[in-house]
Parts: sequence; structure tokens; C-alpha cells
Amino acid sequence: MKKNNNKMEKLYLTGEIYILVFAILGLVMILNENYFLIGIIQLILVAVVLVLSTFFKYLSRKRLNAMIEQITMSAGDTSSNALLSFPLPILLLDGGGALVWYNAEFRALFPERPLSEAGILELFPEFNMGYLHRDAENTGFTC
Repeated sequence: MKKNNNKMEKLYLTGEIYILVFAILGLVMILNENYFLIGIIQLILVAVVLVLSTFFKYLSRKRLNAMIEQITMSAGDTSSNALLSFPLPILLLDGGGALVWYNAEFRALFPERPLSEAGILELFPEFNMGYLHRDAENTGFTC
């Protein structure tokens, strides 16, 4: 999951680099008397593009998180389908407390929150992480 986020960050940063280049060119034009007005117009356009870019970046991340959650919820075999329809909230964590899997009942507890990037401590700050490691030692499972 983190590797995909890093690739997405690099993709978003390329657009920000272009915006920075145009801002620098606008500043250079302002310093030249002959191109002062063009430089001002260019900097205004850079500001508008930066605001729009930030807005669309936010929207695309929100859509991507929703898509990842949808794929996670719809994937699986017969046993995971049984867990998906289980009437109580179910959550699967990794050893670091990151959410690996959850059913629809657990999803309903946090309807507005993107769970694909959340950790157990963000959702339940009072959770004792020692339970994960203690239970792993007692049952023989590794986290």
C-alpha cells in the first residue's frame, strides 16, 4: 500500500514542479520592465492553477481511497464472503496496528473516514498495542 502511495506522490509532484517553473519565469518577467505586465498575469495564472491543482489532488485521493476500499470489500472467496456478511464488526490488523481488512459492519462505524490509510490508534486511541504482541506470543502467531 505504501509503495503505491509513493508512486502517486511522485506523479503529483511532477505537476507541482511545472507550476514552480512557471512561477519562477513569472518572477523573472516582473524584474524586466518590458515584460512586467505579462509577468503579473503569469503569476496570477500560476496561483489559479496551484489552487485548482490542490483541489483536484484532494478529489483524486478521495476517489482513489474509495476505490481501494470498494475493491477490498468486494474481493475474496467464500470464507471472506461469510465474514463480510457477519453481523458484528470485524477487523484484521497487522503487527504495527495498520488495518489490513474489515467487514461492512466495521466500515459503518466510520462512514466518512478513509480507512485504507488509518491505523488502530487513530481510530481507537485507547487501544493498547501490547495486546497485539502479547496475543501473538500466546497463540504462536507472528505479527
